Amino acid sequence: MFNSFWFDMTICAILFLYRLDKLQSTTFVIALMISAGMKTVTQTALLTMGRVRGYNYFFPGLYSAIVSYHDILDFYYSGHFATSAILICTLYSLAKQHPQVKMFRWLFFAWLAFKLPYIWLYMTALRTHYIIDFASGLCFGIIAFMVAEQLSYFIDVLLLGRRAQQRTMIFFKACPSCGWSVNHGRDLIDNQEKEAQVKVLGLRGLQYIRVPPQWKDHKDD
Repeated sequence: MFNSFWFDMTICAILFLYRLDKLQSTTFVIALMISAGMKTVTQTALLTMGRVRGYNYFFPGLYSAIVSYHDILDFYYSGHFATSAILICTLYSLAKQHPQVKMFRWLFFAWLAFKLPYIWLYMTALRTHYIIDFASGLCFGIIAFMVAEQLSYFIDVLLLGRRAQQRTMIFFKACPSCGWSVNHGRDLIDNQEKEAQVKVLGLRGLQYIRVPPQWKDHKDD
Protein backbone atom coordinates (compact mmCIF):
# COMPACT_ATOMS: atom_id res chain seq x y z
CA MET A 1 0.00 0.00 0.00
CA PHE A 2 2.85 2.38 0.83
CA ASN A 3 4.48 1.73 -2.54
CA SER A 4 1.26 2.24 -4.51
CA PHE A 5 0.45 5.40 -2.55
CA TRP A 6 3.91 6.83 -3.38
CA PHE A 7 3.40 6.14 -7.09
CA ASP A 8 -0.11 7.60 -7.11
CA MET A 9 0.93 10.78 -5.29
CA THR A 10 3.88 11.36 -7.64
CA ILE A 11 1.77 10.80 -10.76
CA CYS A 12 -0.98 13.14 -9.50
CA ALA A 13 1.62 15.77 -8.57
CA ILE A 14 3.17 15.68 -12.05
CA LEU A 15 -0.26 15.95 -13.68
CA PHE A 16 -0.99 18.93 -11.41
CA LEU A 17 2.28 20.56 -12.54
CA TYR A 18 1.16 20.10 -16.15
CA ARG A 19 -2.07 21.90 -15.28
CA LEU A 20 0.00 24.78 -13.88
CA ASP A 21 2.10 24.92 -17.09
CA LYS A 22 5.26 23.90 -15.23
CA LEU A 23 5.44 20.82 -17.44
CA GLN A 24 5.36 21.97 -21.05
CA SER A 25 4.80 18.61 -22.71
CA THR A 26 2.45 15.61 -22.67
CA THR A 27 5.44 13.24 -22.90
CA PHE A 28 4.80 11.91 -19.39
CA VAL A 29 1.20 10.85 -20.06
CA ILE A 30 2.04 9.34 -23.46
CA ALA A 31 4.94 7.37 -21.98
CA LEU A 32 2.71 5.91 -19.26
CA MET A 33 0.13 4.87 -21.87
CA ILE A 34 2.80 3.24 -24.06
CA SER A 35 4.34 1.38 -21.11
CA ALA A 36 0.95 0.19 -19.83
CA GLY A 37 -0.07 -0.93 -23.32
CA MET A 38 3.12 -2.92 -23.89
CA LYS A 39 2.85 -4.49 -20.45
CA THR A 40 -0.79 -5.48 -21.00
CA VAL A 41 -0.05 -7.14 -24.33
CA THR A 42 2.97 -8.95 -22.88
CA GLN A 43 1.16 -10.24 -19.79
CA THR A 44 -2.06 -11.29 -21.48
CA ALA A 45 -1.04 -12.52 -24.93
CA LEU A 46 2.69 -13.30 -25.16
CA LEU A 47 3.31 -15.28 -21.97
CA THR A 48 1.42 -18.58 -22.19
CA MET A 49 3.50 -20.88 -19.96
CA GLY A 50 0.97 -20.87 -17.14
CA ARG A 51 0.86 -19.17 -13.77
CA VAL A 52 3.20 -19.79 -10.87
CA ARG A 53 1.23 -20.84 -7.79
CA GLY A 54 0.97 -18.62 -4.75
CA TYR A 55 0.30 -15.24 -6.41
CA ASN A 56 -2.85 -13.20 -6.97
CA TYR A 57 -3.12 -12.62 -10.72
CA PHE A 58 -6.56 -11.02 -10.47
CA PHE A 59 -7.71 -7.68 -9.00
CA PRO A 60 -5.95 -7.49 -5.60
CA GLY A 61 -8.58 -5.21 -4.07
CA LEU A 62 -6.34 -2.13 -3.94
CA TYR A 63 -7.19 0.78 -6.21
CA SER A 64 -4.03 2.31 -7.64
CA ALA A 65 -2.71 3.68 -10.93
CA ILE A 66 -0.18 0.84 -11.17
CA VAL A 67 -2.46 -2.09 -10.24
CA SER A 68 -3.70 -4.40 -12.99
CA TYR A 69 -7.48 -4.83 -12.89
CA HIS A 70 -7.61 -7.53 -15.55
CA ASP A 71 -6.63 -11.19 -15.54
CA ILE A 72 -2.91 -11.59 -16.31
CA LEU A 73 -0.65 -14.59 -16.95
CA ASP A 74 2.63 -13.37 -15.50
CA PHE A 75 4.35 -10.42 -13.82
CA TYR A 76 6.90 -9.88 -16.62
CA TYR A 77 8.05 -7.17 -16.99
CA SER A 78 8.22 -5.06 -13.83
CA GLY A 79 5.66 -2.31 -14.18
CA HIS A 80 7.06 -0.70 -11.03
CA PHE A 81 10.48 -0.30 -12.65
CA ALA A 82 9.03 0.84 -15.98
CA THR A 83 6.87 3.49 -14.29
CA SER A 84 9.80 4.50 -12.07
CA ALA A 85 12.00 5.02 -15.14
CA ILE A 86 9.34 7.27 -16.68
CA LEU A 87 8.92 9.22 -13.44
CA ILE A 88 12.69 9.67 -13.05
CA CYS A 89 13.01 10.92 -16.65
CA THR A 90 10.13 13.34 -16.07
CA LEU A 91 11.59 14.65 -12.80
CA TYR A 92 14.97 15.11 -14.49
CA SER A 93 13.23 17.04 -17.27
CA LEU A 94 11.50 19.26 -14.69
CA ALA A 95 14.77 19.86 -12.84
CA LYS A 96 16.42 20.78 -16.13
CA GLN A 97 13.61 23.10 -17.18
CA HIS A 98 13.24 24.78 -13.77
CA PRO A 99 16.71 24.82 -12.15
CA GLN A 100 15.52 27.42 -9.63
CA VAL A 101 13.01 24.94 -8.12
CA LYS A 102 15.16 22.73 -5.88
CA MET A 103 12.24 20.43 -5.03
CA PHE A 104 12.35 18.88 -8.52
CA ARG A 105 16.03 18.04 -8.09
CA TRP A 106 15.46 16.56 -4.64
CA LEU A 107 12.57 14.42 -5.89
CA PHE A 108 14.71 13.21 -8.80
CA PHE A 109 17.47 12.09 -6.43
CA ALA A 110 14.94 10.61 -3.97
CA TRP A 111 13.47 8.36 -6.66
CA LEU A 112 16.88 7.46 -8.08
CA ALA A 113 18.72 6.82 -4.80
CA PHE A 114 15.92 5.59 -2.51
CA LYS A 115 12.72 4.53 -4.26
CA LEU A 116 14.32 2.47 -7.03
CA PRO A 117 16.54 0.40 -4.64
CA TYR A 118 13.56 0.04 -2.28
CA ILE A 119 11.40 -1.47 -5.04
CA TRP A 120 14.20 -3.81 -6.06
CA LEU A 121 14.77 -5.02 -2.49
CA TYR A 122 11.19 -5.71 -1.47
CA MET A 123 10.14 -7.14 -4.85
CA THR A 124 13.12 -9.50 -4.71
CA ALA A 125 12.39 -10.43 -1.09
CA LEU A 126 8.78 -11.27 -1.99
CA ARG A 127 10.00 -13.16 -5.09
CA THR A 128 7.54 -11.24 -7.22
CA HIS A 129 10.21 -10.21 -9.71
CA TYR A 130 13.65 -11.35 -10.79
CA ILE A 131 16.61 -9.65 -12.48
CA ILE A 132 15.18 -10.08 -15.97
CA ASP A 133 11.93 -8.39 -14.86
CA PHE A 134 13.75 -5.39 -13.38
CA ALA A 135 16.15 -4.96 -16.31
CA SER A 136 13.37 -5.29 -18.87
CA GLY A 137 11.11 -2.90 -16.97
CA LEU A 138 13.84 -0.27 -16.84
CA CYS A 139 14.55 -0.65 -20.57
CA PHE A 140 10.88 -0.60 -21.57
CA GLY A 141 10.28 2.51 -19.43
CA ILE A 142 13.15 4.42 -21.03
CA ILE A 143 12.13 3.30 -24.53
CA ALA A 144 8.53 4.37 -23.85
CA PHE A 145 9.75 7.81 -22.75
CA MET A 146 11.94 8.19 -25.86
CA VAL A 147 9.05 7.28 -28.16
CA ALA A 148 6.74 9.59 -26.21
CA GLU A 149 9.14 12.51 -26.70
CA GLN A 150 8.67 12.14 -30.45
CA LEU A 151 4.92 11.46 -30.40
CA SER A 152 4.27 14.41 -28.08
CA TYR A 153 4.91 16.71 -31.06
CA PHE A 154 1.49 15.88 -32.51
CA ILE A 155 -0.35 16.84 -29.31
CA ASP A 156 1.87 19.63 -27.95
CA VAL A 157 2.58 21.51 -31.18
CA LEU A 158 -0.05 20.53 -33.75
CA LEU A 159 -3.05 20.11 -31.44
CA LEU A 160 -2.40 22.39 -28.45
CA GLY A 161 -0.34 24.96 -30.34
CA ARG A 162 2.54 25.09 -27.86
CA ARG A 163 5.92 26.46 -28.91
CA ALA A 164 8.08 23.53 -29.97
CA GLN A 165 11.23 24.92 -28.35
CA GLN A 166 9.49 25.15 -24.94
CA ARG A 167 9.20 21.39 -24.72
CA THR A 168 12.05 20.24 -22.47
CA MET A 169 13.33 16.92 -23.79
CA ILE A 170 16.24 14.86 -22.51
CA PHE A 171 16.79 12.39 -25.36
CA PHE A 172 16.04 14.67 -28.33
CA LYS A 173 16.07 18.31 -29.36
CA ALA A 174 13.26 20.30 -30.96
CA CYS A 175 14.04 21.12 -34.57
CA PRO A 176 14.35 24.93 -34.86
CA SER A 177 12.41 24.84 -38.14
CA CYS A 178 9.49 22.46 -37.60
CA GLY A 179 9.68 21.51 -33.92
CA TRP A 180 9.92 17.74 -34.52
CA SER A 181 11.95 15.79 -31.96
CA VAL A 182 15.32 15.02 -33.54
CA ASN A 183 18.85 14.18 -32.50
CA HIS A 184 20.91 17.30 -31.94
CA GLY A 185 22.96 17.26 -35.15
CA ARG A 186 25.41 19.89 -33.94
CA ASP A 187 26.56 17.49 -31.23
CA LEU A 188 27.73 15.05 -33.91
CA ILE A 189 30.23 17.38 -35.60
CA ASP A 190 33.48 18.81 -34.27
CA ASN A 191 34.41 22.49 -33.88
CA GLN A 192 36.34 22.52 -37.17
CA GLU A 193 33.22 21.48 -39.10
CA LYS A 194 31.14 24.06 -37.25
CA GLU A 195 33.61 26.81 -38.13
CA ALA A 196 33.51 25.72 -41.78
CA GLN A 197 29.70 25.95 -41.76
CA VAL A 198 29.90 29.47 -40.33
CA LYS A 199 32.22 30.53 -43.18
CA VAL A 200 30.03 28.98 -45.91
CA LEU A 201 26.82 30.47 -44.54
CA GLY A 202 28.53 33.84 -44.19
CA LEU A 203 29.51 33.80 -47.88
CA ARG A 204 25.89 33.07 -48.79
CA GLY A 205 24.59 35.93 -46.66
CA LEU A 206 23.05 33.59 -44.11
CA GLN A 207 23.70 33.18 -40.40
CA TYR A 208 24.43 30.12 -38.31
CA ILE A 209 21.65 29.68 -35.73
CA ARG A 210 22.83 30.69 -32.26
CA VAL A 211 26.45 31.28 -33.28
CA PRO A 212 28.71 31.16 -30.20
CA PRO A 213 30.77 34.34 -29.74
CA GLN A 214 34.07 32.61 -30.47
CA TRP A 215 32.85 31.65 -33.98
CA LYS A 216 31.55 35.05 -35.14
CA ASP A 217 34.98 36.26 -36.24
CA HIS A 218 35.23 33.39 -38.72
CA LYS A 219 32.34 34.73 -40.79
CA ASP A 220 34.50 37.62 -42.03
CA ASP A 221 37.57 35.50 -42.91
